[in-house]
Amino acid sequence: MACDTAVTGNSPFRTTRPELRLITCGGPVENGHHPDNIIVYGDLIG
Repeated sequence: MACDTAVTGNSPFRTTRPELRLITCGGPVENGHHPDNIIVYGDLIG
């Protein structure tokens, strides 16, 4: 899925509760780019 789709609300992972998603790159730099995608989810508790 393209990053712009994941953050615009048109994602198939859309929820009805407060949620945090951090999407960034990771891994060693190869050819000037990081090859991995790192996705962190957080849910509101309490």
